[in-house]
Amino acid sequence: MKKLSALFVVALLVTLLSPVSNVGAAGASAPIGSLDRVDVRDNAVVAHGWALDRDGSAPIMVHVYIDGEFAASTLADERRSDVGAAHGFGNYHGFAVRARVSDGRHRVCVVGINDGPGSNTTLGCRTIQGRGRPAQVAPIGVIDAVDVEGNTVSVSGWALDMDTRRPIGVHLFVDGEFVAGKKARGIRRDLMPLYRRGPWHGFGFETTVADGSHTVCVVARDHAKKKGRNTRLGCETIRVGSGSGDGPGVVVSPSGVVLPVRAVLGGGIYRVMTPCTNEVEIGDGRFVGGADIVLDAGHGGSETGSVGSNGVVERDVNLVIAKKAKDILKARGYSVQLTRTTNIRLPLYSRGEIANSLDPLVFVSVHHNGGAVLTRSTPGTETYYQHDSDDSKRLSGILYEELYAMMSRFPTQYAYTVRAGVNTRVTSSGADYYGIHRYTPGIPSAITEPGYLSNPAEAALFARADVQDAHAVAIADGIQRYLTTGDPGSGYNGPFTDSSSGGTGGTGGCVDPPLR
Repeated sequence: MKKLSALFVVALLVTLLSPVSNVGAAGASAPIGSLDRVDVRDNAVVAHGWALDRDGSAPIMVHVYIDGEFAASTLADERRSDVGAAHGFGNYHGFAVRARVSDGRHRVCVVGINDGPGSNTTLGCRTIQGRGRPAQVAPIGVIDAVDVEGNTVSVSGWALDMDTRRPIGVHLFVDGEFVAGKKARGIRRDLMPLYRRGPWHGFGFETTVADGSHTVCVVARDHAKKKGRNTRLGCETIRVGSGSGDGPGVVVSPSGVVLPVRAVLGGGIYRVMTPCTNEVEIGDGRFVGGADIVLDAGHGGSETGSVGSNGVVERDVNLVIAKKAKDILKARGYSVQLTRTTNIRLPLYSRGEIANSLDPLVFVSVHHNGGAVLTRSTPGTETYYQHDSDDSKRLSGILYEELYAMMSRFPTQYAYTVRAGVNTRVTSSGADYYGIHRYTPGIPSAITEPGYLSNPAEAALFARADVQDAHAVAIADGIQRYLTTGDPGSGYNGPFTDSSSGGTGGTGGCVDPPLR
C-alpha cells in the first residue's frame, strides 16, 4: 500500500468514523460499483472490482474491512473499459487492493468512499479462508431470454462459478420438473473482463411444451457438487397454445413491430392488435410473455417530435436512447421490451396496450423537449407522473435526479420553463392528460424530458454519442434505484391543469406498417 500523507490520514480517520450506507444524501449520489472477486494468497487477500461516484469522473477511494475492522485502502484508478462503456464516467475506475489476514475464516467487505457530500457504499462482501482457498461461493448467472415460437420454448443466458474457470452445469425445469441439463460452455466474451474466468459460460436450451401456462426456471450447479450450493438463476411464466379472450404478452413480428396479444389461437397462431388498433392473426412472430421493464421511444414515423437546428430529430434520438438503456438494463439482469424497435408511427393507445399486455414493474417513455426560449445555467429537466400514483411519482422523482445530474455534467446554456422539475399534468376533469399515464392505470409510469432539442446548445449535446450513452445510463440507474431502494426522489412541483393538445398520438389517418 502506498504511503499516506498526514492530511490523508486525518481524512481517512474522519471517513472511518462516519456511518457506511448505500443511501445517498439529498442532492448527491452515493458511489456505485462491484466487488468482483477476492483472491486468497497465503495470509493475504486481494479484492478486485470497480467503483465510481456519479457526481464526478475522478477516481474515488475504496476501503477494505476484515471482520468489521479497517484493513487497507486504495484509489480505484485502474483501467476498466467495460465500466466506462456501461456508465459513461471514463475508463479508470477499477481496483485491486491487498490486505493481510490471519488463519481461519474471515468476512471481507469493500466500501466505496463518497467523493464529496453523501454516504459511502458497501460494494460487496465475501467469506474467505486464511491460508487456503476462498470459501465456496454459489454460482452466478442470468437468464437473458425466454422465447416462445409455437410450442417450442428457447431459453438462453450465462452461468459461472467464481471458484473455477471450468464450465459448470445448468439445469432446465418446467413447472417444477427437470427437463434437461448441460454444461454452460457457449462462448460469452463479454463476461471475460468482468469475471476473468474465461469465455465459456453461455447456455441455451430448447424444449417443447404443451398448450397452456408454464413456469420455466434455470438452476446453476455449483462445481463443488456435494459440498457446494446451487443457484436458481430465475424463472419466467409463459403461455402457449390455444386460448381465447385477451391473451397475455406481445408478439414481435418479423419486421420488429410489437403487437399486443388479443387471443392465443393454438399452433403458434395469435390474434394481435396492430399499431392502428386493427386485429390480425400472425404465426411467424416471437412471443414475449412479460417484462420487468417496458421502454417507450416517444414519437415515430410521421410524428417527428422536436427537431433541432442541427437536424437532430426527436423520434430518432428517443429510439437510440431507449435501445441503449435496454441493453444496459438487460446486462444488469432485467427483462426489457421496447414499444417500438424501428421508425414507425405508434399511437399512444397502442403504446399503453403494449405495456398493459406485458404488465411490467416500470413503464418509461423517453422524450426530448421543445419550445422553450428562456435560458439559464442549470438544466431545465422535466419528468411527468400519473396524478394518482405514489409509485409513479417516486419513479419520476428518481429519474429526475438522475437526468438532472447527467445533464449537469455537460455545462451549457440550458432552456427551461416553469415546469422544470417533476410534474403531473391533468385535464379540466382531473384525469391524466398524457396517454402514457391515462392508458396504463396500475403500472408505475414516467415520461422523461431531460432537455430541449429546440435549444441549439442542447441539440448539439444530444447529437453526441457520449451524451447519448450518459443519458441511457441515467435512465437505467434511475429505474434500478426505483426497483431496489426506497429513495423518495426530489424536484416535485404541484399538479397543473392544461387541456391544450399538440395534435399527435391519436389514431386518425393511421396506416399500419408491414409486419413482415
